[in-house]
Amino acid sequence: MRTGRHIALMVGPPGSGKSMLAARLPSILPPLFPLMDRIDIRIDVPAVSATDRIWPMPAETSAAVVARARKIQKDRFIAAGLGGIATNARCSTALIEKYAEPDASGLQLLRDAAEKMRFSARGYHRVLKVARTLADLDGKATSGAFIWRRQFPIVLRANG
Repeated sequence: MRTGRHIALMVGPPGSGKSMLAARLPSILPPLFPLMDRIDIRIDVPAVSATDRIWPMPAETSAAVVARARKIQKDRFIAAGLGGIATNARCSTALIEKYAEPDASGLQLLRDAAEKMRFSARGYHRVLKVARTLADLDGKATSGAFIWRRQFPIVLRANG
């Protein structure tokens, strides 16, 4: 049942007030927020070609990649005396800015993207965390993942 711009499913026997409630809900519900404002990172990935599908499977499973990334991150934070932090995702904004500092071209790409796509501060820091994780997996000291992203037809967007 539509209640203004909200969509609600109301279940009950006839005469229980579903229609009356639906008519009044728009006046008491808060305004809707745009859905895209609540999505932190969106990655548009092009269709996979038939040739790509017949390539051999990667030697490392997703679970192994995640475990490897977490070990790298945990070891870094323990070495820095920050044993309470285990992953890039748990870093404060100041800490991720320290550890995910992109190289010069990566910083310019990030600034251009942030301006063009109107990143919020939260979205900006989410991109830094993802870039730091990609750099960890590549064994890089800086977050050159911004440059790497430029080489592929994948668009990284950050909102909210």
